[in-house]
Amino acid sequence: LGADIVGSSIEDTAKIFRVPVQQARKFFTSEIVADLDRGKISEHNFWKKFAIENNRKMPDMKILKTILRKRKVAPKKSLLEITKKLQKNGVKVGILTDVILSHKEIYLRDKVFAGLNPVVMSCDEGIKKKDGLEIFKIWLNSAKAKPEETIFFDDTRKNIEIARSLGIKAFIYKGPKQVVVILRQCGLI
Repeated sequence: LGADIVGSSIEDTAKIFRVPVQQARKFFTSEIVADLDRGKISEHNFWKKFAIENNRKMPDMKILKTILRKRKVAPKKSLLEITKKLQKNGVKVGILTDVILSHKEIYLRDKVFAGLNPVVMSCDEGIKKKDGLEIFKIWLNSAKAKPEETIFFDDTRKNIEIARSLGIKAFIYKGPKQVVVILRQCGLI
């Protein structure tokens, strides 16, 4: 489906901790973020490690959470329209996403995934898409779907390769127009 959290976690983090954006960005590309996506570390420990690595004092978690959870989620309207067309045609539409707990809370609060089923999130499962087949199998089982009847879009080549290894029709996401073309080719819209 795709959704944008309005406001950048990296820019907000840089402001809160008073570090350069580039410095915050470097931390956000480290493996500790993947552990946060997997739910393997708490948000508190994540922010504590950020503070230590950047030689900063740890802000109060209540303040930090309040600031970071003020964001709104804006679903991509073009993809929402595609989803509605698919559902009207009897196609099940679900979500498989790598997401940290605080973003999950925002998605649920703003009902971003309302009407979509199943919704499988890395922070609930303890694994990310890049970790291998398991989370894809969880999604397929939850959806009661066969891999060969499943279409998957993602912006990461490794995730596409993993999905394809299960027999899922998987495509690198290039935008809503590409999604429509592929879904038309499959006779779904």
